[in-house]
Amino acid sequence: MGRARVEFDAGEWQRLATSHLLGSLLEFWTPAWRWRSQQEKARKGERERLSARLGPELFDKLQALATALNNHPARDEALAFLLSETRPPDRLESGM
Repeated sequence: MGRARVEFDAGEWQRLATSHLLGSLLEFWTPAWRWRSQQEKARKGERERLSARLGPELFDKLQALATALNNHPARDEALAFLLSETRPPDRLESGM
C-alpha cells in the first residue's frame, strides 16, 4: 500500500489533536466518508434551491411540518390529506 501525505495549515494539527476528530482522522479519506460528504453537500444544495424557489417563509413551514410528521403514527394519512387538499380541481367539477 502506498503512502499518503497530508499537510495541515498552521494550527490545524493542534486543533485536531485536542478534538475528538483525531481518533477518526483516517475515516475522512474512506470511500464511505466521501460518499456521505457528497450526499450531505447535495442535500444542502437541494434545500437551498427549494428554499429559493418557494421562499424562506413557506420553506420553513414545510420543514417544520416534515419534522412534525417524521415519526408521527398517522404520517401516511396526513400526507394523503395534504395531497388531496393541494390537487387542482377536476375539470368536470369546474364545468369544463
